[in-house]
Amino acid sequence: QVLTGTIRSKLIYHDMIPSLNGLKLDRDVLTSTVPILDSETGEVDIIMQVVSDVTSMVYTIQYKTGVTFFLSCLILSGLFVGQFFVIRRADFRLKQHRKTITKQGQIIEHKSFHDGLTGLPNRTLFRDQLKYAMRKTVQNKKLMALMYIDLDRFQNINDTLGHSVGDLILLEVAKRLKLCIREGDTVARHGGDEFVIILNNVSVLDEVEEVAKQILQSVSQPFEYDSEVLYVSPSIGISMYPFAEDDADSLLKKAHAATYKAKLAGRHTFYFFNQRTEQLVSKRFTLENSLRRALERDEFELYYQPIINLRNGHILGVEALLRWNSGELGFVEPMNFIPLLEETGLIRPVGEWVIKQACNQIIQWHAMG
Repeated sequence: QVLTGTIRSKLIYHDMIPSLNGLKLDRDVLTSTVPILDSETGEVDIIMQVVSDVTSMVYTIQYKTGVTFFLSCLILSGLFVGQFFVIRRADFRLKQHRKTITKQGQIIEHKSFHDGLTGLPNRTLFRDQLKYAMRKTVQNKKLMALMYIDLDRFQNINDTLGHSVGDLILLEVAKRLKLCIREGDTVARHGGDEFVIILNNVSVLDEVEEVAKQILQSVSQPFEYDSEVLYVSPSIGISMYPFAEDDADSLLKKAHAATYKAKLAGRHTFYFFNQRTEQLVSKRFTLENSLRRALERDEFELYYQPIINLRNGHILGVEALLRWNSGELGFVEPMNFIPLLEETGLIRPVGEWVIKQACNQIIQWHAMG
């Protein structure tokens, strides 16, 4: 290549090289081969070799390269560390956000399936648990009891002391019920002052009766509020599975019907569902429907029983007696419909009708002299 007129240079490291000042050790030498051309022919006439000691220059370049590399590594390391902490912080915030979302989701899910006051399973969750318990009962070849618990005359507490006091009692009742059930059983709030309990893996009815007695004793214990002592008693209806081909709705309906029978038996007791109970509830349902329309149909009458002074035979006044002559059921005994008026709340409008009719009758009697 030199013979063709090309300049060639090469950097060579030497352990030692001779110089005018003697031998020099560890030197970087730049050797350049320079062709000199003939001015007439244009061919290479002379080849000149120039040797230069470039050790200091190479050292300077290496030093600057090393510093540059070090600074570059330092900058990249700083960027990496900064990016690492940014990513860690972002990951931490993301995990916290996920935890918050998960916790909020759990709270929403809990509120969807649990009662807001007592924390017990609500009606929706209870139905799912009841269906599951019924399937397991068939698989295990055992019995299952469903208890329907209604607090007697609880509305009187709400009306006289307020719903805040009623809520405190419901909360305490829920705690007492949980202490009465066995491990593996379920207690839920069905609404208002009504609770339901699932007793699983029952072998004999005596087990159910024992739990029912514990509930009666526990719930009937006095409640203390603001230096006052309050009393609440439960009525319990019980239906058993699988004594009949029942689904969840019919099983619950039978337990509720048995509760009504327990109330008729004097309250503060428990009652097992039977066929007679079903007939009684069906009759009550018909009676209640007819009773709700009796006032509109003008089926009520007032009978006036005189109050007489036995000494002189004078009439001192009269007692107004309510009677019901139903177009569907005929004459209904007062003992059969008066308690029903009180339970359904119809006693108030019917009571106003009684007072109005009695006052009109008094006006007529005065007009007659």
